[in-house]
Amino acid sequence: MKYNHLIPELCVSDLDKSLYFYTQILNFVIEYDRPESGFAYLSFQGSQLMIDRNNNDKKSPWYTGKLEYPRGRGIHFQIDIDDLQPLIKSLEKHNYLITFLFLEILR
Repeated sequence: MKYNHLIPELCVSDLDKSLYFYTQILNFVIEYDRPESGFAYLSFQGSQLMIDRNNNDKKSPWYTGKLEYPRGRGIHFQIDIDDLQPLIKSLEKHNYLITFLFLEILR
């Protein structure tokens, strides 16, 4: 696998729940993981990201400060994919909110 030049790493509180979301709903593939350390490297149609459960531990070398809910404020990821409709259907099937405005832009 060729690695992208920029690969975001997201801190997660529940690795299993996050893996379910990315792999079962968004169809990312686990390229490799380290379950014992709470880490997974994922890809989807050329996009790549890492998720890590342990960055909220002050003992971690990657600790940047206390993580508070809701996480992910102030960040936007754009992923170029082949076909958006299956992704929208999967999100709706799993009861994830898709705003009307967003759908109007896409149609």
